[in-house]
Amino acid sequence: MKSIIGILSSVIKPLNLLLTGLAYLLGISIAKYLGLTIDSTASVFGGTYAILVMAASYSLDMYFSPSYRIPPIIDTPKEREGFRRSTLYLSIVLLAIATVFIFLMLVSGFLNFYSISIISLYLLIALIYAVPPIRLVDRGFGELLMAFLISGFSVLLAFTLQAMDFHRLVTYLDFPVVFISLACLLALDFPSYAVDQKFGHQTLLVRLTWEHAIPIHNLLLIISYLMFAVAPLFGIPFRLIWPTLLTLPMAIYQVVMLRNIMLGLKPNWRILTINATALMGIVIYLLMFTFWVR
Repeated sequence: MKSIIGILSSVIKPLNLLLTGLAYLLGISIAKYLGLTIDSTASVFGGTYAILVMAASYSLDMYFSPSYRIPPIIDTPKEREGFRRSTLYLSIVLLAIATVFIFLMLVSGFLNFYSISIISLYLLIALIYAVPPIRLVDRGFGELLMAFLISGFSVLLAFTLQAMDFHRLVTYLDFPVVFISLACLLALDFPSYAVDQKFGHQTLLVRLTWEHAIPIHNLLLIISYLMFAVAPLFGIPFRLIWPTLLTLPMAIYQVVMLRNIMLGLKPNWRILTINATALMGIVIYLLMFTFWVR
């Protein structure tokens, strides 16, 4: 049972799906804060669609991935071939169900130009992330696309399904959240850097090299927190933003860990992974919770 759960986790990345769900709830929370009446049916349909497409993208990524990324518990050629077929069938089923939810949103009148645009971009990015011949995950742009899918377009999709429009509050907050997500996804590449480099898997970290990736990671975090700090200058009340600054020690700690790697100190990959994942999730959660209760 544990092995099945482990294999499934390696395919659909449930933590990333959870982060996507949190970001989606952030979009709904902003809509509520702005005084919009929340349509629960539209929220459920849109959120389910986003998570299904994300899971399908990860499943397709595993289908087209090199053999070394297949879970080691699947060791015989026959099992590996069966595993690949299973990930393909899973992605087809997930995308078919996602299509059903698009149809339900369409016939329910939840879609307009803005929401259709976001839904289409969401699906397009999810496919070019994983599917050849483009397959940007193998070209060093996978983390960039995932940062936008997890914490950028998910927020926009949730909001446009409620507001049928964009709002400057959503577009402003999207940038620091996406930058933090990209920095954390970049940090999460470090534990597998040696293996990815050995087998020629072009993650963003491999493409940049760690010497360039660490300053970029630090700059992304600096820009994110600066955008939070100066939000009042753009008409966003500080009472909505200050909770995110509580995560600043976690960001500083992550910078210190990567600096230690640059200095040649032995890293603790487990702590780095936990910190990077938690930083993404807590920033999104604090924003979501603050907007919901205001």
